[in-house]
Amino acid sequence: MKKKILIINTAGMGLGGITTHILTYLEAIIGDCPSLSVTIGVTGLRDDDVILRFQKLGCKIIDLPNRKKNVFLYMKEINKLMHKHQFDVLHVHGNSGTMVIELFCGLLNHIPIRIAHCHNSVSNHMLVHKILGSLFTKTYTNAFACSDLAGEWLFGKDGYVVLPNAIDLSKFHFSRAIRAKKRAELGIPASKRVIGHVGNFNQQKNHVFLVNIFKEILKQEDSLLLLVGTGALEPVIKEKVRDEGLSDKVIFLGLRDDVYDWMQAMDCFIFPSKWEGFGTVLIEAQASGLPVLSADTAPDSVKINSNFIFMSLDSSPCQWAQQACNLLESNKNVRCIDVKKISNYDVSYTKKIVEEVYHIQGR
Repeated sequence: MKKKILIINTAGMGLGGITTHILTYLEAIIGDCPSLSVTIGVTGLRDDDVILRFQKLGCKIIDLPNRKKNVFLYMKEINKLMHKHQFDVLHVHGNSGTMVIELFCGLLNHIPIRIAHCHNSVSNHMLVHKILGSLFTKTYTNAFACSDLAGEWLFGKDGYVVLPNAIDLSKFHFSRAIRAKKRAELGIPASKRVIGHVGNFNQQKNHVFLVNIFKEILKQEDSLLLLVGTGALEPVIKEKVRDEGLSDKVIFLGLRDDVYDWMQAMDCFIFPSKWEGFGTVLIEAQASGLPVLSADTAPDSVKINSNFIFMSLDSSPCQWAQQACNLLESNKNVRCIDVKKISNYDVSYTKKIVEEVYHIQGR
């Protein structure tokens, strides 16, 4: 008999950190567990390319009402879905106690394993989060968090398992051939320094500040800024780039499923995020050997390599730029990777923990 899993990402199904994490561990698990039946409940943001990647894994896609626009219709449809399929596991990914919506429905429908999985250390729904907090704690059987920062924020000091947002390390091994190929695609000379960033264009990722940092870097280093991602604020950032006269210096790559290859083309990774529960791309950048300059809003545990620097967002763009230039200079033609520490973030560890909680056995 097949083990039936229902996975819901309350943030929607765009290619962000949470979705990437889900894809990564499912890719590792499904191939080893042919008796697994995975259903993805999609609410809110829906990227067709992302959906296709889940379908290629054999996942069933169920479109649900937008939980933010009509929560009662959403709950009605979730209840119908759960009642019809009698799932064995409900795995809800989110950032706050509002996950109680899905978990409570799972409780009512007698789903034996109900997982609350926290991916951030702040929420856009603080009032609702506080109101629902006491009920939330009664609805899940297992709690995961991407870091202690995220875990303590949602679950308190105890009662959760840290499950780092894993990656397939083999995809990020540095390759001079891939670096040359990707740079050639964009006409980037081998000698040109490339500053990189990967993230959705939203308030959290702080692209305005990033562009301001890059302006200051250009005063010291003739370079390019490579931006991977998409989102609601992309037109705003493109307009800022034009207004600053940087159109020939900033490259917008859009949504990509080959981020690991584009990181090969970069020389330094800058991540001035306003808040983070973890920051998977910081692990990916370090797995590629890139020097990293990150806001100290990310948890300390995300620092792996020695060429990683935390900075306060209270520091000026000029100060950030100076640190970035220092990293570029001290890591010229060098890729630094702490192999032992980075191995803790390989998907094999995540696979083992998830299989244990799902009560499935891989090959």
